[in-house]
Amino acid sequence: MNWTIYCIECVASIALFTCAIMIPLCRNPVWWIHDYPSDIQEQYFENHDRIPTETLSVQVMLKKGFALLLCVVVFVCCVVGFCGCIIGIVSLGLGGEVFKLGGVTIHSIIESHSHMSMPALYTAMAVGMVLCAAEAVLSKWDVPEQAYLDCMTAYLNRETDP
Repeated sequence: MNWTIYCIECVASIALFTCAIMIPLCRNPVWWIHDYPSDIQEQYFENHDRIPTETLSVQVMLKKGFALLLCVVVFVCCVVGFCGCIIGIVSLGLGGEVFKLGGVTIHSIIESHSHMSMPALYTAMAVGMVLCAAEAVLSKWDVPEQAYLDCMTAYLNRETDP
């Protein structure tokens, strides 16, 4: 993986998103007032003139259509990436040529570029998935991270029952 290209892509994505949000907001700061909750809108409109909304104008439909198209494209890319990850994990788990494209398998790509053995890589991926799941559980139920780590350490040291 080339970190320079990755960093450049991240910076470009951040700049693009920031421009997409900030340019319209700087041009007309009140433009998004109708997206705020109703109590904030009412408080704002007590001191300012009410802005009429155009629910089905051509400009609104074009903006919403473009936003919907962009969301669909991003969603499709996420689904394709997710399916590719699942295929890769299944291929690594089964250890064969489950997915072969043009005579190239996932195993041959990993072995030539990662400088890791397949069992070590598969173990690292499994540990990564377990850690991601643990982070999701911790954030969902507001479990303090240090308490979780202490509990797992005690379990691994056989100081507690499973």
